[in-house]
Amino acid sequence: MNNQFADIHCHSTMQAYSNAFPAKEQLQTKMNLIQSGVITDKSSLWYYNPPTLEERLLRDILGITRYSQSDYTTLTKGSVRLIFSSLYPIEKGFFIDKLGTGELSNEIKEFFCGINDNRIEYVINFTDYFSDLCAEYDFLKQKSGMAVNVNNTNCNYILAKNARDIDSAIQNEQLYSIAIVNTIEGMHSFGSGLNPTAPFSTTNYLNNLTVAKQWDSPPLFATFTHHFYNQLCGHCESLQKISLFVDQSYGMSSDFTPFGLDVIDAMLSKSPNGKRILVDIKHMSKIARHRFYNLLATNYNSESIPIIASHAAVSGNGNPLFCNEEINFDDDEIMQIKRSCGLFGIMFEKNRIASPYALPSVTGNIFEGKKLWSKLIWNQIQYIAQLIDSNGFDGAWDIQCLGSDYDGIINPINHFITAEDMPELSDQLIKHAEDFMDSDGKRMRSGNKLVPNDIIDKVMFRNAYNFVMSNY
Repeated sequence: MNNQFADIHCHSTMQAYSNAFPAKEQLQTKMNLIQSGVITDKSSLWYYNPPTLEERLLRDILGITRYSQSDYTTLTKGSVRLIFSSLYPIEKGFFIDKLGTGELSNEIKEFFCGINDNRIEYVINFTDYFSDLCAEYDFLKQKSGMAVNVNNTNCNYILAKNARDIDSAIQNEQLYSIAIVNTIEGMHSFGSGLNPTAPFSTTNYLNNLTVAKQWDSPPLFATFTHHFYNQLCGHCESLQKISLFVDQSYGMSSDFTPFGLDVIDAMLSKSPNGKRILVDIKHMSKIARHRFYNLLATNYNSESIPIIASHAAVSGNGNPLFCNEEINFDDDEIMQIKRSCGLFGIMFEKNRIASPYALPSVTGNIFEGKKLWSKLIWNQIQYIAQLIDSNGFDGAWDIQCLGSDYDGIINPINHFITAEDMPELSDQLIKHAEDFMDSDGKRMRSGNKLVPNDIIDKVMFRNAYNFVMSNY
């Protein structure tokens, strides 16, 4: 059994940060949101809000998540020692519905059911994504290193400044310490996309990006696009659940803009404007993803730049087990990630990682249920490994890791609905790995015939840890 886990994409700050927002008439122009030092307060990152039986049923029936999935107490209970925490200024596009701006529909409120109404009012009225990003970063920084007591265990979290900080936190024998790596979801965060048809200041945008690259804890990577057009690059359809009310279509499936390519160069530059920010290609349109691969092969062919898909799923190239949509990744793209020594974070959203026909039936047998639903994660791991192996590469288990997207408004696979479930998921995946290595795994290259426990240790922790130690 493995005893520590990592997640390269979750939104652990989202709920506590939203609960720190005062009523809109009390919010100052300069945001100054305080994280509570009392772990039982809703504005503490340690606030524990596990699902009740009623909430579990609501999730199973309607796909609505009203509880916390990756607060730091839940991470502690799930032995998660390393997370890549995604900062996310919520996009205004959610609140410009197909009937125009106006009253927030009940459907949108349900979609954001874990988010405080004061936070939503702020998003509706604000005019600056970057201030929001900076405020969330400051909120995360505030209690870094502060000791708390969770179930009679002394704990803290460390917002890492570099790889050395990460290693020190994970190796700490005095405290149960969670290492936090800063990341960002959506390059709209720096000042584009507020109005996708209106001009914005490219100078201010690049200045904001420089500020973030010089933070004490700069982002390791940023997801380049998200749900709505950011005036840099096209995105994929991602909001089918609320598509009747929210329009994603503007700019969807388009290529990079000229300034979007300039932003890529600014992110990847190491000097003079601070630390390199790697590019996370999740949510990018497929045409833009291929432009990015070509860019790395030409303009950056002398450098080793890893490609990241932080909360992703395979398309399966026609395999009926998988969800064959533009937002998922085909075989050629997975091999691009492998050749770049990148990471493929497997997300937990049930409607992304499997076709509707491959989703298990709900069963009253909890043991059988855990086996069937964990198999969806294993199918992703196995597919990637067999693809890499069939292309003549060793290291078939080296790019897969977990990118749950917990607290990112997802409907996760049954039985594994919060980070507290990580140990059980690990045990189930080891069983699937054992079955595979006793059958089809015997035909893999000798360099890929690993012990099942070692395979799952790589996926659940070691790959993410090795990556961040090499790249931060």
